[in-house]
Amino acid sequence: MQRDIQIRIVDRWALASDGVQWVVQKQAGDSWVALKFIRSTKHTLEWSMGRAGVPCHIRERLIEGLPDTFDEWREDVWHGLVKQSRRLTGETAKAAMTPPQTTSTSLLGDKEAA
Repeated sequence: MQRDIQIRIVDRWALASDGVQWVVQKQAGDSWVALKFIRSTKHTLEWSMGRAGVPCHIRERLIEGLPDTFDEWREDVWHGLVKQSRRLTGETAKAAMTPPQTTSTSLLGDKEAA
């Protein structure tokens, strides 16, 4: 089973994916708790984040640059992230998949800048 890969972290909130869907996570101590699982549209993802208690300004930063659907995102981004994570091992992989929690982080690469 593929481990969740965190796409973006803003404060104590994260947007991740397990390759099947987007996963909304919240930090609880040293771990992350999955709150919502969304495999449809960016609009539904944003709505679900609101229902999970993600503040509006954080929702906007987490979904910035995402395509309109999960399937589009998976086709464009997921496969590259999985290849990258398989090349990394040990602490290096953990660090790459879990960026610092105090900053806004993105693994979207060029997609975010567009």
